[in-house]
Amino acid sequence: MTLTEPGLRLIDAAVGAGLAVQSEALSALDGERGPQLAGLLRELLSAAQG
Repeated sequence: MTLTEPGLRLIDAAVGAGLAVQSEALSALDGERGPQLAGLLRELLSAAQG
């Protein structure tokens, strides 16, 4: 299965918008809290993947 050019543009736009929202949310964390959250999320992802 492959995406058409319009499909690829749509995916790129959606991913970009999602990253912008995540960056804005994470900017509320100061100092070490951002890296701490990233580490915790990596642990959760690793545990979920088994």
